[in-house]
Amino acid sequence: MNAQEFLFKVIENVSFCRKSLVMKLILLTLMLGFAQESEERLGVLGMGKAPARIEAFTQAGDVGARRMLNWKLEAEVEEFGAADTGMVVYEKQQDWLRVKSKQGISLWVRMPQGGQFVAIPDLLEGNQIYLTKEDWDQRLSPTAGGRRGPVVKTEVEPSVKIVGKQMVNGKLWLQVTILDAGLCEVPKPKVIARGWVPLRMVWYSSSGC
Repeated sequence: MNAQEFLFKVIENVSFCRKSLVMKLILLTLMLGFAQESEERLGVLGMGKAPARIEAFTQAGDVGARRMLNWKLEAEVEEFGAADTGMVVYEKQQDWLRVKSKQGISLWVRMPQGGQFVAIPDLLEGNQIYLTKEDWDQRLSPTAGGRRGPVVKTEVEPSVKIVGKQMVNGKLWLQVTILDAGLCEVPKPKVIARGWVPLRMVWYSSSGC
């Protein structure tokens, strides 16, 4: 049973009284906090020479509602490589990939001919990387999968260097050093802190150095 399921179960068993209403509000607030945690990105789908408008479905496997998607304008995209642009991928089932519109709606698209899926760990290699303000709470874990440590005083989206990797319960954790400047800005930046974060908190600068 995950944390969200546990909260639902507790709420269902709380009796309706003045105190329980307060408790329900607290539990619902916590539950919304779990729900708002951003979804982990798997990688980027390079579209090759695919047209701007492609078929997209609400389910994988050419089923569900169908729509035409202008992926360049309507989908969540990122630059990668020298000058390529692709859609951010959140789930992969064989040659079907789940992407999102700019409004956050999940859609399934088929791998186009000449397309390329690049996983996040590969995208991080050779790029300037940082901790994202949307996901990072300014805390590091002393161990992979462990509890957060104290707040680290740094920039909103500090540059980091990956110094270790470890899988915990099927999720990749990265050991990082937080730097006082980007590797492209200073040859030998100072290390502010060191610790572990889940992969979803790290992203890369598509502009490179």
